[in-house]
Amino acid sequence: MLQVVAIVIGALVIVGFVALWWYVSGARKRTSGEVRQRLGADDVVLLDGEAHCYGLESKDHQYLSTFGALGMSGDTLLYLQWSPKEEFELDRSKIVAVEVAREFRGRDRDEDLLTITFQGDGGEDKVAWKLTDNDAWLKELAPA
Repeated sequence: MLQVVAIVIGALVIVGFVALWWYVSGARKRTSGEVRQRLGADDVVLLDGEAHCYGLESKDHQYLSTFGALGMSGDTLLYLQWSPKEEFELDRSKIVAVEVAREFRGRDRDEDLLTITFQGDGGEDKVAWKLTDNDAWLKELAPA
């Protein structure tokens, strides 16, 4: 009897991991496709479908603080969360500074984050992402 219970629990764990992988894979593809479509497929300069956003410095901790797709065209930066559906769009001309840092919102993140300081409606604000290739984004986004 104990062996049957162990087999059932093991099977449920495996099914759970497969379902989670399927959801994440689908969310990444859908969101990346939507970013590509909204920016114009031919205009996309960089795209990271596994971007982890740490939110805006000026907003509540939960706003944009999750995984999503970050894309960039010649004049626009667009981030779409996987879930819940939130988005952040920034005109690249409003970027004041770009750097790689390990601290954001007063916390050491123990990983390199791409941080962007930009001119918002209420003054300067900052947003941070963990990306798969910070160097490519840093090179492309650095103000001239």
